[in-house]
Amino acid sequence: MARKLLSILVLNPTELAALGSVVVESTYAESLVTTLILEMSKLKNDELTLFLRGAMMNTKLELLADLGKLKLRSTRRKAEFASIISRLKTTNSERVIAVHGFWNHTFSGKGTTLGEIASGNVSAIQGPSEATHPRGGKLSATKLDGLAKTISDAYWDLHAFYIAVWVVPFWRRRETLRSKSRGSLLPRA
Repeated sequence: MARKLLSILVLNPTELAALGSVVVESTYAESLVTTLILEMSKLKNDELTLFLRGAMMNTKLELLADLGKLKLRSTRRKAEFASIISRLKTTNSERVIAVHGFWNHTFSGKGTTLGEIASGNVSAIQGPSEATHPRGGKLSATKLDGLAKTISDAYWDLHAFYIAVWVVPFWRRRETLRSKSRGSLLPRA
């Protein structure tokens, strides 16, 4: 039997591309979550690396949610932040199934024999691909594109929140301090 990539036996090129998008979008989301933990915890990068060594995305999201409860003052901002984190947790659960699940076809059973399946007769496969995870959960390949978009949307919402709540106020404070210090350097009349 000729060796083939197993992925092309169970996922078509469109589904493979969508799964790749899920992986890439997840990577960016996890990087942003780690950056926010770093900013909110005031740890140095090497300290955070020690602290989060081997931590999975769900653990990082839990930590970020707790930091948000501690650091955010406004009830409105806390609620908005909690909503974004909740969406990321939901998409992360689906991402775990997509990335770590076992992909296989579902079979309708009409005219497909075990011999055809065992021989690798791809024409015998009659159902869509589906990932199942050992800890439970299933995800159809038809949902991969939507999952990648949902992860991306949550990333951009968290990014916008970060800019609005931490970056812009920081720069405003910095500019205020700079203008005050520049004013004090001017000679008095």
